[in-house]
Amino acid sequence: MSTITNTATKNGAPVRRSEPKPSSPPQDKRHLVACRAYEIFVARKGGPGDEVSDWLRAEKEVGAVAKG
Repeated sequence: MSTITNTATKNGAPVRRSEPKPSSPPQDKRHLVACRAYEIFVARKGGPGDEVSDWLRAEKEVGAVAKG
């Protein structure tokens, strides 16, 4: 989330500037990974699988999204 500052003016009107968005805190990424791991579990209908494999796959997918 970026914040808007109105410190400068141009032709008498405020100039809106965005401040850089801080990087996501680790707990946000952990939450995203947990949600994705659960989606993977649900996609296989809770059938046989390995929660560690689900988690590692989710970490990889979330990391790929975060890097763009």
